[in-house]
Amino acid sequence: MTNSGFLNALIGLSAGIGHWFLAGIAQRLASRGLARFFGGGSLATLLANAALEELLRIALIGAAAYTLTRHTELTVSRRTALLYAFALLAGWAFGSMENLSYLLAFPSSDIFWRLGYSLPIHLNAGILYAIALFPPSPKGGSGRRSAAGRALRAAAALCLGIAWHGAFNAFASLGFFSGLPALGSALNALAFLALALLAEHHFVSIGAFHGRTRA
Repeated sequence: MTNSGFLNALIGLSAGIGHWFLAGIAQRLASRGLARFFGGGSLATLLANAALEELLRIALIGAAAYTLTRHTELTVSRRTALLYAFALLAGWAFGSMENLSYLLAFPSSDIFWRLGYSLPIHLNAGILYAIALFPPSPKGGSGRRSAAGRALRAAAALCLGIAWHGAFNAFASLGFFSGLPALGSALNALAFLALALLAEHHFVSIGAFHGRTRA
């Protein structure tokens, strides 16, 4: 991370695009193995794709969080804000690349529903992982206890991220009813609001919602 907002944004966007490319490679390799047991285009492949994307995402955000812990000259609030911005931009870049590839492969008006059904999944997961990984050392906790708590939060967040992403993939493939895109978009919006409130309640030090300073 740098002192330049433009460069920090560029880093986040580049990380999201890199994540998309790596996920595509990992998914193609995994699909070959799964096809032997379940056949091509199976539900198991869709669930594996979601798991691979989320594993790479939390690794990416974890690397960013570790990098920020080295910048001790920055306040915790500044590092937390940088991590949130990184997670959002990386998630947006990933989702945008995914939607663009979908549009090129299947040109239709469905792309508009993907903006609410698919794209927010990546944004929400990124924020969820950022919340789980920061701040690095809560007040009153020893180093080992803090690290253990953070590992448990990260594991729980990863499980939730995979479950949410996998469920959306599964329901989209099965296509139970025509209102699914609208329902999924609404659920994603509610999840985003819940994550925003959780982030503000626990970690925002500069008072993004209330204009107050909190250590």
